[in-house]
Amino acid sequence: MRTTNTTQIAKRCGYKVLATCSPANEAVSLHSTISSPYPHTTLKNSKLTNSQLVKSMGADATINYKLDQATQLSHVESITAGNFSGVLETTASSTASALDFLEKASKSGHKRFSTVDDWSQIDTPASITPYRIKLGSIGQSGESAEATTKDLASYIPYLESYLEEGSIRPLGVLLAGTGFEAVPEAIKLQDAGGKAGKKIVVKLQDL
Repeated sequence: MRTTNTTQIAKRCGYKVLATCSPANEAVSLHSTISSPYPHTTLKNSKLTNSQLVKSMGADATINYKLDQATQLSHVESITAGNFSGVLETTASSTASALDFLEKASKSGHKRFSTVDDWSQIDTPASITPYRIKLGSIGQSGESAEATTKDLASYIPYLESYLEEGSIRPLGVLLAGTGFEAVPEAIKLQDAGGKAGKKIVVKLQDL
């Protein structure tokens, strides 16, 4: 769940966070104490909905991205009163919605839109400054790609310190299988829902 990682880092950096998440088909059982420096914190042996899980990671509020666009926009306006200036889109699938929220709901004079989609043609309104996050170049050769990798590597010590101090914490992992043949099973698990609180992964090979 990208939302939980992004939320924790954003909160650690001092931002107020409005996160999107889906409604869980069932509550998530957490069998260990959640400790964090944020409100909504000490939750022990709790069953949480997706929204509650994301809030436990530090989100100030959440909206359900499965609602229709007009309803989501209304919720953004109600929650923020237009007092926000940036949107981070981490799925490369919600660009239109994110830009719509920023253009119509934000009252800021300096609007910023960041997305991991660095390949599509995006028509950004003149009032919004776009930032394209080039994840695909990480670890690749070439001057630009190597600069991106170097920049990313410079953040690792900060993430390690955040983990050590407990201000961010990883989610649990659900292993779908080993090898590329396990990818379809992982997709089925993801589509089935009810896996909130865990990341579904495929191990490429046994070492």
